[in-house]
Amino acid sequence: FFSYYFGERLKAVEVPLKRGSTAPQPVVNFGGYTFNLLSSRIPEEKTNKDHFQGNQKCMRFFYVATSGPGLEVLDLEAELRSIANFEDLPSPHKAKSRLELLQSTTTEDLITNLSSTKFKVVKENFHLGCGFIPTTMLEAIGYEPDICIQVRVISPKLGIFKGVLCPKLGIKHIELPTSMRKVQRSKLRSPKEWVVLIVKRTFPSKNNIQLGRQLLGSSSASEPALSYFKRNRGPGEMFERLWRSMGVSQSSIQSYVKRCNKRASIAGLKHAYLLGVKDPFDKLPKGKIFIPGIGSAISGNSVFVTRSPCIEPSDGRLIPVNKKKPSGMSVNDWEWLNSLPFGIVIFASPKDDKKPLPELIAGGDLDGDTYLVCWDYTILSSMKMTPPPIPESKKCKLVENPASPTVAGNWLSAAQNVMLNVEWSFNVKLLRGKLYGEAKRAADKNESQFLKDTDAVQFAQAYNLSLDLEKHGGLLCVPEKVRSKIPKTLHCMLSSPPA
Repeated sequence: FFSYYFGERLKAVEVPLKRGSTAPQPVVNFGGYTFNLLSSRIPEEKTNKDHFQGNQKCMRFFYVATSGPGLEVLDLEAELRSIANFEDLPSPHKAKSRLELLQSTTTEDLITNLSSTKFKVVKENFHLGCGFIPTTMLEAIGYEPDICIQVRVISPKLGIFKGVLCPKLGIKHIELPTSMRKVQRSKLRSPKEWVVLIVKRTFPSKNNIQLGRQLLGSSSASEPALSYFKRNRGPGEMFERLWRSMGVSQSSIQSYVKRCNKRASIAGLKHAYLLGVKDPFDKLPKGKIFIPGIGSAISGNSVFVTRSPCIEPSDGRLIPVNKKKPSGMSVNDWEWLNSLPFGIVIFASPKDDKKPLPELIAGGDLDGDTYLVCWDYTILSSMKMTPPPIPESKKCKLVENPASPTVAGNWLSAAQNVMLNVEWSFNVKLLRGKLYGEAKRAADKNESQFLKDTDAVQFAQAYNLSLDLEKHGGLLCVPEKVRSKIPKTLHCMLSSPPA
């Protein structure tokens, strides 16, 4: 979006993400031009490689030329306020993370010929970041009418939205639930009507399209497997460890991985990574899921579902699958749901309006999260109930950092101070790696309890909380056993122990 909006005024600077790196200044003069810091982000692609720290990354800073030869003077803060209401965000860390949304890269499309009248903000009802788009509108912007798109929507009149748009019959507008809105609309009296729709990814993936053909028996026996399937070794170590913690024997896991690894065919695959979406009609039985395009592959009544990262023993669930038309759903809607391609998992509303299913699955949502779904009978038949949650007194927490900058005064200046703290971003990265490694080590030391080991659970909780440090700021409050394993150079990320 920034490249589209600011054009040639936009310049990027990269700084290695390592201890001692010198951050640039918020205002830089170069070649007669004045550049003001707009946003920073760790790029999604891997850059430099450091053997000590694994895959090292850089921090990328975007600057905008605000004055110089041949340029009209630009007030960057006022320009951003005309796009959305950044100044009322609760913290500079939040403002930084929301500006990052406008850096979103895409291999798909950036669509600018839309009006805000084509959109409708709807009340939250377990959407969790999943909105809906008319099938005709999908076709109008150049896509098949049965795919899902992961998007960013930027509109002065509506706000900034992040999430997924799923096709839906019987609607005339693009429906954006409030859970998709990350920044409120511009506070200007007459905000502009324009809308930019960035399509980041489309679903189903090529892998799931091919797997879907296999499931429905429509793929050719001579059809070559995609490169992903050629190198696939099963679900992956993190998921296999979770299976083990739920009672699946190592021999059963190895046998399944071996079947997945047969090069001649993908028929042995009984798992897939599916995009989570909301029930478009709110008619599926509460507490269940529905998987279009899977045919008769599911022999039982439930499947295993989790998402990454899944390092706590309660991160995986056995969830019942709906296989027949719900009583309140029309035949037309049911047939349409069944016609959707394999590649998504549709979550119904929770029972008794309790916590939504995605949130129970490793803290997931529906704004673009993909879920590992497994329907292999041997794996599922060995799974046991998840363990009880860890006592509140032993839980890790994310608490406010009293030294954090506030948004008092100039919100952009406060956000820039956070952007320029390369040391913080580097420490967050190191802390995550340390906590993840300690969680694995603690589990491996206790063969009988494995992931259920108390120390392993506490390290896993601390790791999951560390994923929010960049977005929310704050400090980790952890038990002394966890603190003792963290290098003193990273204690600046921890709250002081109780007196």
